[in-house]
Amino acid sequence: SVHIRQLGDWTQELKRVFSEACEPPVSGRSGLLRADETTKKRSNSFHQHSERSSQQHYQNGGAGGEYY
Repeated sequence: SVHIRQLGDWTQELKRVFSEACEPPVSGRSGLLRADETTKKRSNSFHQHSERSSQQHYQNGGAGGEYY
């Protein structure tokens, strides 16, 4: 069980990815998850966004600026 509060861009994106992955199976399907090209592209996009956010965070002095 995963509980995610929506605070900021990365948590909203993470919640969206988990929500899609945890959807009930479509009728006539087994419900097994498998990585396809769409999933890989979405995952790569999320990781690239996350890395950019981290780089900007540390370039701007961290979460608390000079008090961090």
